[in-house]
Amino acid sequence: MGNHNEFMKGTVPRMIRIGIAGGRGLSTLMGFRAMDGVEVAAVCDLNESLLERVCREHGIPRAYRVFEDMLEADIDAVVIATPMQLHVPQALAALQAGKHVLSEVTAAVTMDELWWLIEAVEKSGKVYMLAENYCYIPEVQLVKSLVQ
Repeated sequence: MGNHNEFMKGTVPRMIRIGIAGGRGLSTLMGFRAMDGVEVAAVCDLNESLLERVCREHGIPRAYRVFEDMLEADIDAVVIATPMQLHVPQALAALQAGKHVLSEVTAAVTMDELWWLIEAVEKSGKVYMLAENYCYIPEVQLVKSLVQ
């Protein structure tokens, strides 16, 4: 995919292939599916029965139990929705493999990890984005109840 400047210039490839690491990352599935030119091409989780069910129910073509194996697949970006202690190691591996990263919170568990992450993003030229999920804050819950 090249560096993040491609997004700004509008020269993004025709199809962006996403790999989701961790079952919690499925919360992004509907959003990705609502966008033209985006395909969720792979999912990775240690739980084999979860993988089989997710791939079957959502039509995801590839399943991986080993994160590094998914990084070798033909994907452009990775959603990291694993336990927070894995966020930085997996983000670093993904960036080094030439993948863009969307990471669930928290970004890191130590200040050193944050510096390693910054350095890896700058070196890679890839896009790193930190996701925040506000669906449980009281205001959002109130709006949800009003809609229902």
